[in-house]
Amino acid sequence: MAGQTIFKAQAPDMLNCTLVGQTRRGGVEYAISTVRKLFQRKPTFITHRPSGLRGVINWNDRTFTVGTEQHTWEEIQRPKGGVFSLAKEWCWSGPTYLAEQKKGQWFMSHSWGNDAPVAVLTKAKERIIGTSEPAELILSDDIEDEVERMFAVLVLVYSQADESDREM
Repeated sequence: MAGQTIFKAQAPDMLNCTLVGQTRRGGVEYAISTVRKLFQRKPTFITHRPSGLRGVINWNDRTFTVGTEQHTWEEIQRPKGGVFSLAKEWCWSGPTYLAEQKKGQWFMSHSWGNDAPVAVLTKAKERIIGTSEPAELILSDDIEDEVERMFAVLVLVYSQADESDREM
């Protein structure tokens, strides 16, 4: 990725953490919070600071919300690949992206064949002995629109959580 912002998670739980990054314009954060109820999740709220833009993953209603706009998962994603593939195509209002997992990371790239990722999420590596590594999110400066950037964060957090749920 050419220009990019690297965000480090400040806690091991990707659904309850703050992602902190530095840009040319100063510090940027995505605050992520989710409440778990017995056998289900309440919505995941992601707030961009300093803009205040909010994204929501509603696990029960199967919707994403960015700002005041809401779409069902069926409206904005479709499976890509075989039956056992976790790869999906996603589209909010702009370009279509392909989100797929490779070697413990989630990559998001334009679906029209350019393999260069526009966003990458690496999950936390917790170690019993030695130093644990926090989750890391990289967002390319190619995604200029803040709504599309929030959408990318929603997709990658959703994908990582969905993968973790499948492993249980």
